[in-house]
Amino acid sequence: MKKENRFYNKCEALAKTIVSLQPLYLDASNDGGQKAYIETMIGAGLWYLSKGIWTGNISVNALELFLPESGENKPQYTEDHEYPRKVSGMELLNKDWSGDTDITDSLIELFQSRYGKVNYVTKNENGRLTKFQRAEVFLSPANAYEEAGIDLITITDDELFEVKKRNSLIIEKLIAKA
Repeated sequence: MKKENRFYNKCEALAKTIVSLQPLYLDASNDGGQKAYIETMIGAGLWYLSKGIWTGNISVNALELFLPESGENKPQYTEDHEYPRKVSGMELLNKDWSGDTDITDSLIELFQSRYGKVNYVTKNENGRLTKFQRAEVFLSPANAYEEAGIDLITITDDELFEVKKRNSLIIEKLIAKA
């Protein structure tokens, strides 16, 4: 089976799951932890749909790790979803799907434009973000990054390739733009 077909089939299954669970989720009498659990299930389903879609944003700290003089032998960045899984699950479960002619296509569009988007940050930064990405405090991706003190800059795929090669000239130029 082709990769595109697997992705579509997963989206179709998740869309049907969301619509099937929505009545239980929206039933306030079932809030003995069930809502939170259902949100987590749907959020996890989103996470397993596909690899994250990079926004082109990387943190300045992640860039600095790739400088040869950073002392890091094998620098790595972490993919951070702009929209936390639990928040994404909550939004999808509260969405009125009645006007959508094709819920699977709608879910694919939402994944590609919103819920599947990732930024590259350090492991430490990813940990700092978690308290600002909890469902009860999350306002927006920009707010969460600001509250966590993370500076993101936009770079190209070609520049990322050079960063991974640990090209000091390119990395320093990118950091200077920040």
